[in-house]
Amino acid sequence: MEQLIQIKHRCGALLALKLVPGIEKKNITCPVCHKTEPFSEYKVCGGAAGVGGPDKEETDMDENTELALAHLDVINGAMRSRYDLKEGRNVIGRMSSSSAGVDLAIDTGSNKHISRKHLIIDVVVNANGPVFKVSLSKKEVNNTYVNNELMLYGDCIYLKPGSCIQLPDGVKLQFVLDYKGGGANKGSNNAPRGTEYSEYN
Repeated sequence: MEQLIQIKHRCGALLALKLVPGIEKKNITCPVCHKTEPFSEYKVCGGAAGVGGPDKEETDMDENTELALAHLDVINGAMRSRYDLKEGRNVIGRMSSSSAGVDLAIDTGSNKHISRKHLIIDVVVNANGPVFKVSLSKKEVNNTYVNNELMLYGDCIYLKPGSCIQLPDGVKLQFVLDYKGGGANKGSNNAPRGTEYSEYN
């Protein structure tokens, strides 16, 4: 039976690879952002022990995985990937030559309808559990929808399990809640139109 190892690229893509001798010396091409980098640039988050450093229980990727509160299933044409939302600010935008400051950079090829910094998902953990709020990063972005409702600049929309963010160029972000304790977002509604979320300004 083939043994597999799961690794994660900095763009958020999770890859499952066959465990072969000398894998530590190989270059791996990410199927999402298409960057080719040494195996050492990826983080091991599951699979065989002793590859790419310490056992799974000791890797920093395993710690991050345990702390994951929610994730986005990124649907980009035929490409599928996963992005784990971290506590704090998560900036989402189009992959470009200067994707600095973007946590999830989406490769849209020659299409440029997604802004370099398009969305912000803010994750706040309070006594009731995590809260997930999405807003546009600026006024001048192409039409973006949450559950088929057009977003306006200044909106602060609370994501619920199953919420779908529809970006330009047919890209969809499906929100999946991993936190098992319920959460403050359960059953919550959108903030009123025109509500400025000042820390994004």
